[in-house]
Amino acid sequence: MGNQNALAEDLSKETVNKINSVCKKIYKVFLMRGYGRIDLRVKENGDVYFIEANPNPCLARDEDFASSGILSGLTYEEIISRIINLSGV
Repeated sequence: MGNQNALAEDLSKETVNKINSVCKKIYKVFLMRGYGRIDLRVKENGDVYFIEANPNPCLARDEDFASSGILSGLTYEEIISRIINLSGV
């Protein structure tokens, strides 16, 4: 059986809202602060499954955290700037 993991595309507004809600709850439960990465799996029926919370993901340009931001339309430099600006430094 081949790898079936892929970036989620064309998600319904309901599924996006569910993902946002789940991630915010996980972030609070694990007392995360600053930037972080929440790994999920979304089934075709919209069910959301929590895989892992990473409070200190690798920030390298070719790693998951940066790749997600780049796929959402940010440049790598904008991602790093946002982290710095949100830190209050």
